[in-house]
Amino acid sequence: MHARQGLLGIAYTVIATACFAVLDTTVQYLSALVPLLMALWWRYTFQTVVAAAILAPQRGLRMLRTERLGLHVLRGMLLM
Repeated sequence: MHARQGLLGIAYTVIATACFAVLDTTVQYLSALVPLLMALWWRYTFQTVVAAAILAPQRGLRMLRTERLGLHVLRGMLLM
């Protein structure tokens, strides 16, 4: 059981890394066609929609609650 969980964790890490690489590469190619801010906006919008589609059936509105609102606000400000 532990070996299977370890392999599953490795698979999730590889998939997540591949997703970030694909999203970043897509933005680089799109920035040659459209303004960079528009390409970034679409990247984050797509990422949010996919994450919500995966998490919403499991967690519902609980996925929008946080115990550390201040840290989330700070993270958002740093991204801006």
